[in-house]
Amino acid sequence: MYLLLNMIAILIEQKPLPSINKGSEMSNVIVNFEFEKETKNSVRYKEVPEEGKAPIVGSIYVQKWFAGSSKNIAISIDKKD
Repeated sequence: MYLLLNMIAILIEQKPLPSINKGSEMSNVIVNFEFEKETKNSVRYKEVPEEGKAPIVGSIYVQKWFAGSSKNIAISIDKKD
């Protein structure tokens, strides 16, 4: 299954974005992350799963030049087939 990750927003606010679901297939979803750790050149964010659901991604690394000082980010995942 091919997944296309499309970074759609870096959030300054502390509010997570709602997920976008199409029917029961979940072909599109927005995954919310919060700051976990800073490394030499990147920032690690951990997924904030919806209540009662398992994480989809887990953790993600974003380059510091892009992440800046953002404590929360959101990633859109679209299933292509």
